[in-house]
Amino acid sequence: MLILAEDYMGGANAHPPLMTTMDPSIYSKVNGEHRRQGVLLARGPMIRKDIWVQNARLVDIAPTILYALGVPAPEQMDGVVLEDPFLPLYHQAHPVHKSDQGRAGDMGAVDSGLTPADGEKIRRHLERLGYLWLGD
Repeated sequence: MLILAEDYMGGANAHPPLMTTMDPSIYSKVNGEHRRQGVLLARGPMIRKDIWVQNARLVDIAPTILYALGVPAPEQMDGVVLEDPFLPLYHQAHPVHKSDQGRAGDMGAVDSGLTPADGEKIRRHLERLGYLWLGD
């Protein structure tokens, strides 16, 4: 298990003081590291060069990819299209709109077998990991 100190990066030559032994009794208490910050890269003929996209969220990636593919995102899909990376000419030719047909991931009637309590447990777990954020 590798837990890096802030501002450190690991690699093939990682050694003390970066690497130390860990008491096996705490393995079950540590399940990974998650941070809200990430990296978003985009490339293509319709993408602007050398820009920074501000305030992008993980849930914005799927509708943005659908937009780039020319597919409207379902109305119920979380997130918004990140418009900043696209050239103005692309926006003019492809206005952003959502589809009122179907739901995100709708492949017909599929029974997941999950109870509402199971769904709530999964939601709480994803929120604790930082994948869901219910703040502003």
